[in-house]
Amino acid sequence: MNFYSENGEDRWIVENLQLPEVGTFVDVGANCAQLGSNTLHFVERGWRGLAIDVDKQYALQWANKCEFMLAAIGPMGFSRVHFEGGLTRLTGSEGHGVLVPRIPLYAVLDVIPYGIDLLSLDIEGGE
Repeated sequence: MNFYSENGEDRWIVENLQLPEVGTFVDVGANCAQLGSNTLHFVERGWRGLAIDVDKQYALQWANKCEFMLAAIGPMGFSRVHFEGGLTRLTGSEGHGVLVPRIPLYAVLDVIPYGIDLLSLDIEGGE
């Protein structure tokens, strides 16, 4: 079994929580689908899910693994995203940067008809 999380979150989940063999996840702040992923382990086990991130470069990496949504989580509206030295920073709706939609987490979870078994929330201190 391969584990990919930056700090061993996926291994901890497998070893400490009772989850179905195959389930559904939502990964907020999904980031890269190869390095540091909290949910790639579950994709490899046959889980289905939704990866959400503000960086569109990750959409191709998640292709054929699960659904991908380009969005920020928060009150309805838009946020500006700045990419600096490999880091992503949200700065609100003013200034320079890429504009991405902002969606409340409850709105995302409400549209998943089959429910979720695992929610990964890793948004760099904004949790």
